[in-house]
Amino acid sequence: MLPSVSAALLLPLLVGCATDAPAPSTEPAPAADPSPTAKPPARLAYGSLAKVDGRWELHMAGSPVVEVPDAVATLAADAVGPDGRSAFALVEQQADGTVTGWRCVALEDRLCAPRSDGAPLALHGTEPFWGLRLAADTAAFTEPEAPDPVTFSVVAAGPSGPWTLVPTSGGASWTITAKPGACPDGMADAWYTFGVTIERGDASTLQGCAFDQRPPG
Repeated sequence: MLPSVSAALLLPLLVGCATDAPAPSTEPAPAADPSPTAKPPARLAYGSLAKVDGRWELHMAGSPVVEVPDAVATLAADAVGPDGRSAFALVEQQADGTVTGWRCVALEDRLCAPRSDGAPLALHGTEPFWGLRLAADTAAFTEPEAPDPVTFSVVAAGPSGPWTLVPTSGGASWTITAKPGACPDGMADAWYTFGVTIERGDASTLQGCAFDQRPPG
């Protein structure tokens, strides 16, 4: 369906050298807390998008209303279409309710649902239609014209690809690359966060969309 580190300033400690400086304290320093409270992890969460008084808002159960950034508002306006129906979004939400990332915006929540296949990205394409189930080290490609899926073993250059797909039946390898950026699926009224290119073994190319379906952190 991907993020700066501030440099620390080191301040020198100036030590006085006057002869009448007080003797150092012999009292022991307070003990450090041996078990600091762990920060709860961020999570993926669904929300509904609605336009209220000219501004788009994100509504999630048990959380404050979030004003939608302009860039996401543009996607929401495209996803709902001219009838003005509410859209859905898959977001990264911190334990305090803060939204720190947007994964998918669509007319229907099922279009943003993460798949339970362990894959880092959920991939699909239209015109022509195709689907790719990309798991940790295997993949299966489907398209309406082919009765049986094409299966592969997978080699990833990194968590976000590119991925090399080696057909289990033999033949030339395929390559998948994913580029961050808003990717529209006009057939489904949805926007995703990666554009995907598949270079097949026969030198043909497919274009599609994907979103990162891994939990944050």
